[in-house]
Amino acid sequence: GHKIIVLGRPEESPPVKRLLESGMNWVESKGLAEAVDIISSVKLALSVDTGLMHLAVQQNTACVALLHPRNFHRRSAPHCFNLLANPC
Repeated sequence: GHKIIVLGRPEESPPVKRLLESGMNWVESKGLAEAVDIISSVKLALSVDTGLMHLAVQQNTACVALLHPRNFHRRSAPHCFNLLANPC
């Protein structure tokens, strides 16, 4: 029953473009302030290690961070859960 949205720039990010092509709902953020407002209003952010993930952690938004297994920038915030991929 939750609404799922996609943030990001499809013209700059092939994964975002593919998500939109699959029919997911996109919310355009025209700048950093608008992105902060959107991230602050969601119940959960699911993100790879990008600026949007760091915004979610900073804004105390519950977050699942998808990280490369060699990523040393794991977030230790209590509201952020880190998922690491298996090495290929």
